[in-house]
Amino acid sequence: MKRTIEVFKPLPITFSKLLAVPLGRKERSLAMIDWQRVTTLRDEIGAEDFEEVVPMFLEEVEAVTDELRANPDVIKLEDHMHFLKGCAVSLGFAAFSNMCNDGEVLAAAGKGTEIDVPAILDCYEASKTAFMTGLAQGAAA
Repeated sequence: MKRTIEVFKPLPITFSKLLAVPLGRKERSLAMIDWQRVTTLRDEIGAEDFEEVVPMFLEEVEAVTDELRANPDVIKLEDHMHFLKGCAVSLGFAAFSNMCNDGEVLAAAGKGTEIDVPAILDCYEASKTAFMTGLAQGAAA
């Protein structure tokens, strides 16, 4: 059965580009996270449900990132990248979703060995930190 990949317009930023730009901590956080998307999600589901949904999303993402750290199986990379991209888009993790999209495209083309899994995992950790810091500072209010 041939799989198709949904059309996804990548965001115009990658983690490596973020690191190359001399931004302050706050500006890098703003570039990594699409706070408008986070605010939209919070508005759609309500603040109370948002507080419950975020930990569930992060838990699901971390189950996959833990598997990728322990055993980055090339055969599963396309599915993992697709799943992570979806979660990243939902939570507004802009740079991370971009990297997952790029990884998914490579994996679908049979180039899974070219995916820089450690960079994707680093981007997730940086995005999570920026996200949690921004939430604490009211960025999605």
